[in-house]
Parts: sequence; structure tokens; C-alpha cells
Amino acid sequence: MTPGIVADHAIDTMSQLTAKQEAFAVALCDPSCKGPSEAYARAGYRVDDPPTPAQQNAASALARRDEVAARIVELRGKAADALMIDAAFVLKEWMTIATADPSELIRTRKFCCRHCYGIDHKYQWISEEEFAIACARVIDYNASKPARAATKPMPDPGGGWGYVRDLPPVGTCVHCGGDGYVDTYIEDTHRLSPAGRKLFAGIKQTNNGIEIKFRDQDGALANIAKYLGMMAERHLHGGDPNNPTPVPVLDVGNIDAATAAKAYAAAMGAK
Repeated sequence: MTPGIVADHAIDTMSQLTAKQEAFAVALCDPSCKGPSEAYARAGYRVDDPPTPAQQNAASALARRDEVAARIVELRGKAADALMIDAAFVLKEWMTIATADPSELIRTRKFCCRHCYGIDHKYQWISEEEFAIACARVIDYNASKPARAATKPMPDPGGGWGYVRDLPPVGTCVHCGGDGYVDTYIEDTHRLSPAGRKLFAGIKQTNNGIEIKFRDQDGALANIAKYLGMMAERHLHGGDPNNPTPVPVLDVGNIDAATAAKAYAAAMGAK
């Protein structure tokens, strides 16, 4: 049936109903409606509290009328289509979380140590200014001690200047052996990609520092697998192990989210 024919059929169905009958059909499709008697009352028909048997019978008979029943089926079909859109949205959210890169939020970086690029692998200073400040601190410290107290040695300028931590560690370094040192880096949350923001679940301050909280990627991937029928489960009829409910097998590579959602809904309805 083409979309145009569906639209025409909808108009024809509505034109066959009175205003009260249309209101009754709409009310009966409302998930909060408790049944035909309540829908009958919502539509403006007289219903006592509690409904009389005659009123209950009238409401049930109205729901069974051909044109009213057809309209109810039509309205529920539209609601199902809306649910399929919601299901596709949820599937997309799961996919984004499952495939996001955690290292976008927090990662380790390896830097060279102070001796890697120093002359003869001696301690390398960033600049002459840094070396001068270090010398001043040692002089002040030694001056504050009694005359006979042990003093700190003056800093050694032998490694030279120009330390840049972003350079790779040197394998021949006698101090770090090429391991350098490891730094933990947390990204500015304002700079995260859309996928990174979906994965990010908050920050927690602990006694050991800051803890980054993540959404459950394994759980999201498992949900996708179940949703697409990749994790088949046996559901027994009356406990009979030789007569399980068939589980649909989906072509994951050639299926869109809406089709997957409908197949999944059909499978759930069979249980």
C-alpha cells in the first residue's frame, strides 16, 4: 500500500466516525486508559462510578464496531511507528557510547627525563633563569642553617640548558633507561567531541585525586548485540527444552535501526 493510499484510508476512517467515537478511539489508545469504560467516559458518554453492566457492554460494543476498531488499529500503528523512531534513537545512543574513545577523556603520556638530553646525561635545565633560581634557593637554605650543619651542594650546570619534556625518552639515558616518566592527562571537558561527551559521566574527587567516571561501554555493546539478535537466547515453551521459541537472526550488515527495532519488538511479542 502506498503512502497516499494510507493517508486516504485514514481520512476515510475518520470521516466514518462521530466526534465522540473518534474521541473514544483516541482515549482507548492512551496507555494511561484503563479500558473501554474509561475511554467511553473520556469521550463524553454517560458512565456512572462504578460503570453499570449496561455501560460496560456499550463501551465494549463500541470498541468492536468495524469503523471504530479500524481507527483504533490505525492509531496504535502510528504509536508503534513513533516507538520505532525512539528505538532507533536509543540504538544510536548505545552505538555512540560503545564506540567512543576513552583516551579522549584521560590518557597517559610519556616524557623524557631531565637527563635524557643533558650533556653526558647530566641534569638538564630548562633555562639559565631556572638554574639561577635553583642556586638562589640552595644559598638561602644553607644560610639559614647553623655554621656546623651540613649544607646542600650547589646545582650542577653541566647538563646545559634547553630541556623540553615533550621529546621522546632516550634509550641510552643512564638515569631512566629510555623509560622517561609517565604523566596522566585529563582533557578539558569543554573540548570533548560529541562522542566523548556521551561517554563522560562526571568527575569524582577522591583521597587519591580526581577520578573520571565513564558510561558503561561494555553494557552498551551488549545491549546492541541483544537488540540486533546477535546473542540468541533459548526461551522454552512450557519448559520443553526441545521446543524453544525461535529467535530471529538478523543480517547486521544490511539492517537499519527501524527494521531492527520492529524485528526485536516482534520477537518480544512472541514470548
